[in-house]
Amino acid sequence: MELGQEMANSSADLMVKWLEVAEDSRCPTNTNCVWEGQAKISLTVNGDPLVLTLREGKPEEAKANFKGYIFEAIKLDPYPDGSVIDPTTYRLQLVVTSL
Repeated sequence: MELGQEMANSSADLMVKWLEVAEDSRCPTNTNCVWEGQAKISLTVNGDPLVLTLREGKPEEAKANFKGYIFEAIKLDPYPDGSVIDPTTYRLQLVVTSL
């Protein structure tokens, strides 16, 4: 999924839009960090806000039960390497499952 992209499932009456990467403090590759950092993903689901957090060792924060579905952020690319990330290059792997 690309930043700003909307995805719809009309049979499930579901519209998901990826609004922004609200935070990306993940520890860059080849760097020693005191804290592993995290990435916060802001979405809307049928117009209502949902935030998922990708954090090493905390997979439960990347998952939410919301509006009868489980939303799970699997992966956010690119992973930081110390350079500034152009927001248009972010890609999110999001899995939505019916409860």
